[in-house]
Amino acid sequence: MCGPNVLIPIHKKYLYPSFSGLFFILILGLCHPLSGAVEPLVLKHAEELHHVKQNGEAYLHLERDVRFQKGAIHITCDDALHYPDKGLLILRGNVTVQDTISQVKSQRIEFHTDTDRLFSPERSYIRYKERILEGDTVRADLQTNHYTGKGNIMIRDTLMQSGSDSVFYDYPSQIIHYYQNAVMTDSTGNMLLTGDYIRYDVDRNDMFSNANPVFIRNDEKGDGRLVVYADRLSGNTENRIFEGFGNIRVFRDSLKIYSDSLKFSDAEGMALFRGDPRVFYEENRLSGDRLKLSFKGDTLHSLSVSGHAVMETDQKGIYKTEDSDSSVIFTSTLTGRDLWIWFNPFNKVDSLEMKGMAESDYHVFRDSLFQGLNHASGDTVQMLFQNDLLTLIRVIRDVSGTFYPHPTEAGMDTNLVYQADRIHYDMIADITDLIHHAEVVYGNMYLKSDTIRVDWKAEMLYALPRKTDTGLVSIPEFIQGTADPMYGEELYYNFRTRRGRAIYGSTTLEDGFYTGRQIQKREDNPFYVDYARYTTCDLEEDPHYWIESRRMKLIPDKVVIAKPLVLRIMNIPVLYLPFGVYPDKKGRRHSGWFMPSFGTSNVSGWYLKGAGYYWAPNDYMDTKIQIDFFDLQGIKINNTTRYALRYKLNGQIRTSYNNNFLADRPQVRYDIALNHQQTLGQSSRLNISGSYTNDRSYYQQTGVELDERLNQKLISNATYSTRIGDMGLSMNASRTEDLITGNVQGSIPQISLSKSTSQIFKKSKATDPQRWYHTLTYNYSTNFQNHYTHTLQIDSTFQDEQQSRMIHQGNISLNHKFFNWLTASPGLNIKEGWVFEYKAPQLSDNGRVLLDSTGHIILENQKAFKRRAVYSANLRLSSKFYGIFYFPAGRFQALRHVITPSVSFAYTPDISNNPNYVFHGTDTNGNPVSYDYFAATLLGKTPSRDSRTMNWSLGNQFSAKFSDKKDPEKSNKYDFLTLNLNGNYDFNADSLKWSPVNISYRASRLPGNLQFNGNIRLDPYQYNTVNNRRINDFEDIPRLTHFSFDTGFQFREKGIQDTTDTRHDESISDWQARVSIRYNYSATNPDKTSKNLTLNTRFSANLSPNWSMDYTLNINVINQKITYQYISLKRDLHCWEMSLNWTPTSSVKSFYLRINVKSSVLSDALKLEKREGRQANVWR
Repeated sequence: MCGPNVLIPIHKKYLYPSFSGLFFILILGLCHPLSGAVEPLVLKHAEELHHVKQNGEAYLHLERDVRFQKGAIHITCDDALHYPDKGLLILRGNVTVQDTISQVKSQRIEFHTDTDRLFSPERSYIRYKERILEGDTVRADLQTNHYTGKGNIMIRDTLMQSGSDSVFYDYPSQIIHYYQNAVMTDSTGNMLLTGDYIRYDVDRNDMFSNANPVFIRNDEKGDGRLVVYADRLSGNTENRIFEGFGNIRVFRDSLKIYSDSLKFSDAEGMALFRGDPRVFYEENRLSGDRLKLSFKGDTLHSLSVSGHAVMETDQKGIYKTEDSDSSVIFTSTLTGRDLWIWFNPFNKVDSLEMKGMAESDYHVFRDSLFQGLNHASGDTVQMLFQNDLLTLIRVIRDVSGTFYPHPTEAGMDTNLVYQADRIHYDMIADITDLIHHAEVVYGNMYLKSDTIRVDWKAEMLYALPRKTDTGLVSIPEFIQGTADPMYGEELYYNFRTRRGRAIYGSTTLEDGFYTGRQIQKREDNPFYVDYARYTTCDLEEDPHYWIESRRMKLIPDKVVIAKPLVLRIMNIPVLYLPFGVYPDKKGRRHSGWFMPSFGTSNVSGWYLKGAGYYWAPNDYMDTKIQIDFFDLQGIKINNTTRYALRYKLNGQIRTSYNNNFLADRPQVRYDIALNHQQTLGQSSRLNISGSYTNDRSYYQQTGVELDERLNQKLISNATYSTRIGDMGLSMNASRTEDLITGNVQGSIPQISLSKSTSQIFKKSKATDPQRWYHTLTYNYSTNFQNHYTHTLQIDSTFQDEQQSRMIHQGNISLNHKFFNWLTASPGLNIKEGWVFEYKAPQLSDNGRVLLDSTGHIILENQKAFKRRAVYSANLRLSSKFYGIFYFPAGRFQALRHVITPSVSFAYTPDISNNPNYVFHGTDTNGNPVSYDYFAATLLGKTPSRDSRTMNWSLGNQFSAKFSDKKDPEKSNKYDFLTLNLNGNYDFNADSLKWSPVNISYRASRLPGNLQFNGNIRLDPYQYNTVNNRRINDFEDIPRLTHFSFDTGFQFREKGIQDTTDTRHDESISDWQARVSIRYNYSATNPDKTSKNLTLNTRFSANLSPNWSMDYTLNINVINQKITYQYISLKRDLHCWEMSLNWTPTSSVKSFYLRINVKSSVLSDALKLEKREGRQANVWR
């Protein structure tokens, strides 16, 4: 037995000649320590020690209760082999290696004494305070405190348990790395993290895995689990928070969730998903911007989707057709901003709510048969479930929707459109309630009420008002087609039979009122009214008159039939008819007779005018024919036929026939006019118009209106226009005849092709910065015209002439702002003309120009092609300057002045020296002569001098800034004065190069809301009153040649107002007066000036509650003459009205009196008229 302080040198090698000597020396060596560079290995105890030399290798074999110490390292085992030369200590049997950090236990450990590293090839245990690591093999570096294990690794502590195929434990940084089949679970065993690699931060309790990680959360009862797959997972075992990134897949029972990222908090009981989250739950699919899954204990509590929430549900059923039935799967959708789903304790959906502009497309099935699609939208959609069955749907706030029935649904053959404040749909009872401000449109049926109930099984619709303390409000309103509304305390309608019924109902026709004890609606059109009453008087209790009938049938948009019919005035029967029939077109066209008017005329005698018939056979055409009879002349027949096909064509044909067989000189005259417009395809149009008369004086002698009498031309025109790509093509034929001279001119054909302004250099991308060359544009057009004339000559004969020409025009321009303040717009214009026949001087044999007897050049026609090109260039420079002046005074805060100067230059060169354009030669007298080849063509004369001009303008805008009356913190800006100046300068003029300066001004928003405007012209040159012309001498001060001033006022009880407000509201004031003043001054010749001052006034007043008047008076103040007067009186007679219009002074005096029923239905039937003037003595 060795003593307790035996030292074993680590680096010393021993050579032993014999066993006994070596043993003695070894004992001495062990009992006397040798110095070394590292901590020595000290044998603390061993029952036996043997020196062994085997295969040339010597080692020590220590047995039973072997104990070593190497600094802070303590080693115990049953058996040990020490190889000093290798620095290797093999420990066997109940081995324990312990230092201040860890304790390693195994049945076999290889310990390297020089590096303090150990290896155990057998199942080992390493304890670190409260943590234990187990493995089939372990390695440890006790100097660096790094630990490695392989095979069935298990690590346990107070917070978690873990395992893997291998592990690396960096103790100083407290980082554990798990490799292959890694598993980490919390102390309860409810939360697990698995993967092929897991990194665990012991101090922070953080976990991380990026190799096939899986997170599992088991229910405490063990009957459910949440499984999460991701590209990367991390978590904290202390606060129980886990996060996942990339390809997230979550499974819980039948719930599946996919997203880009996940955050799970077990403490908060929630999982948050981001990055295109998608949920699959049984037949449902959900998606949105963000998704949150909440738990309450082990059960699902809720699921919420935030931002662009979408829910899709697959519905299975049978789709029935006329030929067969087939199984189908339709997808219903629910969209909105946010979605919440709540679960019951059995993890089944209890209810859901979609908020924020929610929309639903729900496929309706009844007994597994598809009935139709219901689309609904509102602020919020709520759904309630029971045993996985949808029982109730609520749509809340601003609800609207449409039900699209299945084509084979017998009860409904068109869409049902509805809206209300909210909607309840009972899925079990199959009943829909539209609550508050409810409206339903079904085909041509419209229903409005406080509450509308739709019973889908019974195919019935009910409308009810709302009961209040003051009575019924939101009375049901029913409209069928274009018929007037029908009202009733209760309304019922059957979808299948298309029959409805109203209790104590009422309706309207035009501006009249129908009431009845009961109104029934049958089939598509008729209404049947019992004990009906009709009136246009709006007195509900005791109208001034009405028409009553015991039984009345109304066919909307067609006819009303009543029998018997009684007319009552002041409740006194004044007329009885066994039945009555009258049309109900509600302002639409309907066939009928025109009632004539009669009167007298100094020219035509007694007459009957306007008798005729209007025929409207359909919605696409109508025709009107009217006959006038004059006892001193004869008859006149007028006919107008119109036709129209929407989006395709429209037009009219107007004819008139005048036979004066009763006149002293009988005569037959007629005319015809045509106007046709037609659309051909997407971008082509055809317009045709024309007129013809057989008498040149027809319009002058028969026209009633002034424009009609002054019309002395027959104009015919036909134009076809279309687009070919980005080019516009137009072809035209026209003809104009002067009825006075007989001259005719026209163009057949005239063809033009044009390309609109386009960029030469376009941006490759819309987001590219704007460069100057991007504003470089061009356009092009070409025009061909073949023109003919038929002209009256001095000898009363007509000469026919025909010419053709073609013009090509192009323009290149630039519009760009330089230096951020100067806008430059240069341009180049090219105009080239072609003619195919022209006149040229006739030459003698020696090339001299021949002259006629009067000394004029003798011309000859040349049928040949000739071209001429005219060029011009222009440049415009403009800018804008701002000036702001601050001087607060009361509400006034600042004044802004905006100056907009502009100057433009134009240049056209002289091309008259081009011999191809203008002939230059010598006549037979030796005198130089010239002739323009194009002077007698459609191209016109060739420019004979270059043109260089400059135009300038100076704009001024003055604005004022005031603080708001109600809120001093706010400000309002007003433009109160505009002052613009312009003129031009001719560089080539030999004198008078400067034009007069034109000044326009306008002031508005002045005190009292006044405004005025006008123009001023100033001439810089002097005027010679002897020769009556301007001379090339400047005035000291520019001379005023024109001045105009225009203003207006409006007087009311509240003061003066701006005349630009032409509205007249009698409820504001009992009277108002408008005054406008116009002044003009002209002094082109200082000795001959002209002045004009006109005063126009209009006075309107309510003389009493029933009387009103308008009076208009125009006065020439300078001439002191009344130029126009107009007086209008109106009297309200409740159901009737009277008007009197009188023009006592003007070129056409007139008088007009009318008394009629106000109703538009009866106003033409019950009226009295009296006229005087051009159509004098007309009574109707």
